[in-house]
Amino acid sequence: GSNAIDMVGAHFINMQTGWTVGSGGAIFHTSDGGRTMFRLSSGTLKDMMGVFFVDMSAGWAVGESGTMMTTQDGGNVWVNVPSGTSEALHALYFVDLQNGWAVGDGGTIVRTTDGGITWVGQEADTDSTLLAADFLDEKVGWVVGEDGAIFATTDGGATWVAQDGLGTPDFQAVDFVDEIHGWAVGMEGTVARTTDGGATWELMGVA
Repeated sequence: GSNAIDMVGAHFINMQTGWTVGSGGAIFHTSDGGRTMFRLSSGTLKDMMGVFFVDMSAGWAVGESGTMMTTQDGGNVWVNVPSGTSEALHALYFVDLQNGWAVGDGGTIVRTTDGGITWVGQEADTDSTLLAADFLDEKVGWVVGEDGAIFATTDGGATWVAQDGLGTPDFQAVDFVDEIHGWAVGMEGTVARTTDGGATWELMGVA
């Protein structure tokens, strides 16, 4: 019905424990592998689009108009955090309790080095909406998004370098297993792989 919540973000830290976020400020938690989902009181009605937990306690959720929420108790209490942007934020990624990034509309990238208390904007040379981020450590990471946007950093995001994309598919997700092997996936069956850290990308396709 019209009251249905659109779920758009999820993060699980083990087989049983995870969180999902969606429209109207929805944040849910499961501790039984998703069989039961308990709605948490997020304190916002903004559409939430991304969620990430570093451990059982510390987590963040992001969404429209630069909305950013954080919890330190597994999601029982959520606190609004100034994200430094009014652009919609779609995803976030933390490598540890201190270092994290969030990405969103208009090429927005913001970074924290103090556990999400303060966020500082970073510059990638794009106006495309960024939809996903993946980091190996506090230095090395990638962000991807619409119009074939793929950017890499080796200095924690102080500089972002455009990588050899594949035209203009909208990339929805990116995942690297080490510094040279990664995948980006997106619309219209796009699956791209790199074996050289993203210097070149090869279309794999979907059967």
